Amino acid sequence: MNTIGIDFGTSNTTVAWLKEGESKPSVVVYPENQGGKIPSLLLKMTNGWSAGFEADMNMQAIHYASKDDIVNIQSRFVQGLKRYLNAEAVEFYDDQEYSHLDLLIEYFKYVLDRSEANCDNAAKLVFSYPIGFQDSNIKLIHSAFERLGFHDIECIKEPLAAVYGYELENTIDEGEGILVFDYGGGTTDVCYVQKRGGNLITPIEPNGNLHCGGLDVDKALFKHFHKQILREHKVDVTEGISNLFLSRACRILKEKFSNHADTHRVPCLILSEGKSINYTLQLTRDAFNTIIYNKVCEAVRTAESVVAKARQNNYPIDKVLLIGGSSRIDLVHERLENLIPHAQICSCGTQDVAVVLGNAAKDIPRAYSECRDENEEKEEIVNEQEGQISSKEPPRKRVNVIYV
Repeated sequence: MNTIGIDFGTSNTTVAWLKEGESKPSVVVYPENQGGKIPSLLLKMTNGWSAGFEADMNMQAIHYASKDDIVNIQSRFVQGLKRYLNAEAVEFYDDQEYSHLDLLIEYFKYVLDRSEANCDNAAKLVFSYPIGFQDSNIKLIHSAFERLGFHDIECIKEPLAAVYGYELENTIDEGEGILVFDYGGGTTDVCYVQKRGGNLITPIEPNGNLHCGGLDVDKALFKHFHKQILREHKVDVTEGISNLFLSRACRILKEKFSNHADTHRVPCLILSEGKSINYTLQLTRDAFNTIIYNKVCEAVRTAESVVAKARQNNYPIDKVLLIGGSSRIDLVHERLENLIPHAQICSCGTQDVAVVLGNAAKDIPRAYSECRDENEEKEEIVNEQEGQISSKEPPRKRVNVIYV
């Protein structure tokens, strides 16, 4: 049975699939960026919805629109839906009401259509969710896939999926303890995993922060440059389309600091009272780290309780596995090294896709056990089906999907 895994992220979504009989899944690569990321973005058009790459291209092209068109287009973008997902919420576009389920269906339909050529005749779907994600939101994502015609759907916690993805290319030795630090676009998840008797054990309750991610780093940068632009040009970029332009430029600047250069620059168009200002965001690495310091510390604090419990129980932490695009920030490495000085900080090559690979590989035979009550002495072997939700609808003919 072929399987698809989908990692629905706050900023980007990735897709992987596992063909029946094969031992490793493959990430779907798209020609637009020669990579596996689809922007988690929707744009309401007059004749329907645009999503992913097409919506992102419209966002870039907005620079060339008239002022009235810019204001209109800006109000039609849906960004970061995962972070504010709410089963009871509704949005209004062109005087029409859309529930968050409606928006998920529109976005996932696009993702599936773009991925279908690579994921032929898949019969199963697995998606993952962050620690602390509300049950209602898990059911909402499941319902979206169900409405799209899928019947065999499972779900799994994101940091556990990351371990599965990591294990595809790396050996976890007997007794080895790994702290998974998943610092994504909208959330931070931390999980401790140990290999015992050939089993992967999670003897400590994982910890998560649903309001701490790369978006918060972007906001810290936005706040800094907002003050700078207001001081230099007397323009308030929190109003109008300049807000969108500056937010995008801050995200690009953050991503540039993933490499080793000490200074980075990003151009940004600022519009005010019919005038345009060609502004340049520029920071040294030291200045960048100063601006984002509190946000990174908040993310690392998510790991403190898990680390403390591991030490209390004399569980070894041999490696820290960094997952998620925001974990590439040097300051994250530095703060984690301070917290766990003797552990190896491991940035695997599948940093951005470990979760989706783990989703697609969920049913590859492995031994796994989970201790749900840290005060219990006995660790119970579970069958990994805690996240399975069955549907009585008939199978979809074209594809079945696994969302991570």
